[in-house]
Amino acid sequence: MKPISPLILFTFACLASSCSKHSSGAAASAPTAAAGPVANYCLPASTVWSEEEYTQWMTRAELQFFQEQLAAGQYFAHVEGRNNAGLCEYRAVRKPLPVEQYVEAAVFWGLGDKDVFDTELRLLRAGFVRKSMQVFVDASGQALHQLVWLQAVGTQPTPPTQVAATSPPVLPPTEEPAAIEHPAPPPPPAATEAAPDAPVPNEKSPSAIVVVPTDARPAADHVVANPKKFTIYTVVQGDVVEKIAHRYHTTAEAILAANDLKNDSLRIGQKLKIPKK
Repeated sequence: MKPISPLILFTFACLASSCSKHSSGAAASAPTAAAGPVANYCLPASTVWSEEEYTQWMTRAELQFFQEQLAAGQYFAHVEGRNNAGLCEYRAVRKPLPVEQYVEAAVFWGLGDKDVFDTELRLLRAGFVRKSMQVFVDASGQALHQLVWLQAVGTQPTPPTQVAATSPPVLPPTEEPAAIEHPAPPPPPAATEAAPDAPVPNEKSPSAIVVVPTDARPAADHVVANPKKFTIYTVVQGDVVEKIAHRYHTTAEAILAANDLKNDSLRIGQKLKIPKK
């Protein structure tokens, strides 16, 4: 038998080294391919928004303040949130409400799982449909939801049932309030005798914003004094019952009783009787 040539031995050594490096490289790249997706998702939407249509990123309160400055008839058609180095930030797309198709919009951001369940259940009972949803995870691992719901023209809503006071306090009304054209009689005696087991109003700032394209009066003249035992107040954007009661040194229960309201849902342009002390 002839001895193995040194050239053949050198060739085998090179091939073995190449195979070893290839296996090592494949093993190193495996963890990257198996990395999980980012915990952030958005429901498919019929409209894809461009970057130019979004507002800048803001805190939750800044976006609420920005929404309160929108022109009449505009609403947030889509809201997104993100966890930016531990800070929750939000941005939105503002559009005119298509009043030929929809009569109201309900927009929410930064809602936890329980608030989402309570809020969506009440909106479904009121005849709304969800148009947009986006979710992200904050620094604590909690999922925060951004929602846009619309109520179609001609929808006949089912009156919502009473829910816990921890739900977002501002929700779409279920029926059109009657306009007050003449001075109304004094409030009934029951106005100051709230039931002892009545639910306590929520003191938190609302995360739900209801936009109604109505002819609301300017904020400068939306209060009309009444010579009798109450004041007529016209609801403007951003109002909640608790804030109105604090402004006029009365209670939310007294306002609800004076206006025969079963819950604290308000509507822009709605006229309220505010009991005088």
